[in-house]
Formats: sequence, C-alpha cells, structure tokens
Amino acid sequence: TLEPQDGVFNFTLLDKVIDYAEQLKLEVMLGTPTATVPAWLYMSHPDVFAQGPDSAEGYAASETSFGGRRQASFNSRTYWWYAERIVQNLAQRYAHRPVVAF
Repeated sequence: TLEPQDGVFNFTLLDKVIDYAEQLKLEVMLGTPTATVPAWLYMSHPDVFAQGPDSAEGYAASETSFGGRRQASFNSRTYWWYAERIVQNLAQRYAHRPVVAF
C-alpha cells in the first residue's frame, strides 16, 4: 500500500518501477489507489463505505465488509478528503517525471 498508516506514505516500490520504466524508455500511465481503501481507513472511518438502501428483504441499511474494490461511498466527505490527499501526494511526487506521460 502507498499509505500504510494515516499520513505515512511509502512510494519506494513505485519509485523503483518508474525508475526502471525510465531506463527502458517506456511511458507510464499512473493510476490512483482510490478504488480500494486501506484497512486503517476502514477501521478508523467506517463511514467511508457504501451503505445499501433499505429493502423489502429486510436488509435495512446493509453495509459492505472490508476486503473488496469500489466499496467506498462517493457521497462520503471523509472518503473524498483521503482520496484527494493521496492523489495530491502522487501528483507532487511524480509530476516532474517525464516518463509519467498520462
């Protein structure tokens, strides 16, 4: 994970991959890690997960459990705050790298 703890970023592996791509004269399309929230975020802010609607089957406000992709609620201001922070950190770190082309 690029953010193993709240506010602690570890770009070591990504730095190596981008360095190697640069040596090979490749271009890199850099994505964001926002599709899956880290465990620490789920544990400290469970409100970031989507909550299902009430249903006739009795699954009133059912919640998703941790462990999959696209489980965050796009309506969660908490999710957006953390998503923006990691994206900003990635942009600041790699914006100057010519190999990052997209």
